[in-house]
Amino acid sequence: MTPTEYRTHRETIGTQAAAARNLGVARSTVIRREDGSMPITTEAALAVMALALHWPSVPQIAKGKAPAKARAK
Repeated sequence: MTPTEYRTHRETIGTQAAAARNLGVARSTVIRREDGSMPITTEAALAVMALALHWPSVPQIAKGKAPAKARAK
């Protein structure tokens, strides 16, 4: 994944800070991936793509709140 592709997926999520918070990384990591000074690993690429694909339901999952269908009865 190129830095431009990474940025495109991140923009679906919102700000660099929001993406960093939901990806579990520092904002500086997101910045460095976007400017090309840090390689984008396969893991990082898959994470940002999955987050963008499932946005905006992911923040609730990240906070430990499972979607209603997944909650135990």
